Amino acid sequence: MGMSKPHDETTQYGRDLAAWLESAKLSQRDLAAELGTSQPTVSYWVRGVHVPSQPTQGAISRLSGGAVPERCAACHRLMEGGEHG
Repeated sequence: MGMSKPHDETTQYGRDLAAWLESAKLSQRDLAAELGTSQPTVSYWVRGVHVPSQPTQGAISRLSGGAVPERCAACHRLMEGGEHG
């Protein structure tokens, strides 16, 4: 279970995001408000259930000063159920 590359990328993104939120003393609710999304959505990202869209990843990367790097678009499409890259 969880050995595929897309899952690994999603899990690492969540770890990076959680670490940055903790170091920045931000809550999931704070980030959600900044991005115009919901706290449960941020929770999905942190837990590695989903990754945010590429534009949202870019916004998070900018907000975090690069502490949360963007992940590959192909991994995002696979996790969101996209068919082809």
